[in-house]
Amino acid sequence: MAVSIPKPCAHLGCPRLVASGRCDVHKAERTTPKRTGYSQRIYDHRWRRLRAAFLREHPLCVECGALANVVDHVTPHRGDERLMWAEDNLQPMCDRCHRVKTARGE
Repeated sequence: MAVSIPKPCAHLGCPRLVASGRCDVHKAERTTPKRTGYSQRIYDHRWRRLRAAFLREHPLCVECGALANVVDHVTPHRGDERLMWAEDNLQPMCDRCHRVKTARGE
């Protein structure tokens, strides 16, 4: 019969001894809650496909000309399906310009 030698938890700095991996406390911390509700329903696989295709066609930020990595809604959709999916309501933005726009509340 093989005897398992306890090892420190894989979480950096945790002194708890475990057979392998992480202790119960850090296993629980590691699990990330899934998106629920509104954001899960709206930003799904259909959005991810549209976003990827849009960024391929429009690779540069409309504000500064840098490489875009965000697809922004010109008019916030606020749950309106027509505004959510209308390509004429989308614009490519870099993360920095998108953060600035969002902070301004446009």
